[in-house]
Amino acid sequence: MAMLNVNPVAVFEVTSDPSSVGPRWEKWKKSFEFYLVATGVDKDEQKRALLLHSAGSEVQEVFDTLSVDEDASYDDVLTALNGYFLPKRNVIFERHTFHQAVQGPSETMCAYVTRLKKLCQTCEFPDNTVNDMIRDQILEKCKSKQLRVRFLREADLTLDRILKMAAAHERAEEQATKIESVVNSVTTQAQQKDQHSRDRRHTARQKDDRSKKGQCWRCGRSGHFSRECTVAKDKTCNKCGKKGHFAKMCHSEGSSKKENEPRQKKTGK
Repeated sequence: MAMLNVNPVAVFEVTSDPSSVGPRWEKWKKSFEFYLVATGVDKDEQKRALLLHSAGSEVQEVFDTLSVDEDASYDDVLTALNGYFLPKRNVIFERHTFHQAVQGPSETMCAYVTRLKKLCQTCEFPDNTVNDMIRDQILEKCKSKQLRVRFLREADLTLDRILKMAAAHERAEEQATKIESVVNSVTTQAQQKDQHSRDRRHTARQKDDRSKKGQCWRCGRSGHFSRECTVAKDKTCNKCGKKGHFAKMCHSEGSSKKENEPRQKKTGK
């Protein structure tokens, strides 16, 4: 097989994050397996050498501490490294974690199923039961009560059927949300328009009320009471010399200034 010119896999860093070394090693192995296929390397001794070379110096130091024969096969080397980086799992705890997995509020069914499949990888379920385990978990932990009812109506519910029904349901919900958004926007605009009309009518009524108040005896204008007048209340009358009204509204005779306040009745003796 002809070798392709492909980029090598990144060096595996053993000490960069010790708490995640197991999952990181699993991901690195998959990348290396793709690399082997792409390059066309199939001889056992070449695969073994390329594995240790690609993994880097830290993995080589780990390998030197393992009890592996110098002429060990590629599979034997990989098994030894797996034993170091992937300590035996607590299957009971892994299955407990799987059964506690709840669909998130914004998580699609497709994303939820993908997460459950990943959790199954460490649960050691028999291969022929994995889809049924995921199906049962969805029935118990999916976020939509409406969708759960629809699932239970199915006589022969499969994981594929769940994914199809959930996808249709999620599309319908998304479309309904968009429609409701448009309706709410139109309703809000109509309410704002009605409020604007009410405000205009209220302002018009206020103006009508002011126009019915008659003529102010201080300034001579209409539309407000004399006690509300701000135009002439501090002005001095040029006719009588008193404050509080204009000369044109003065009821004094001449400029004698002997009369009482404007519009105030004279008292008899």
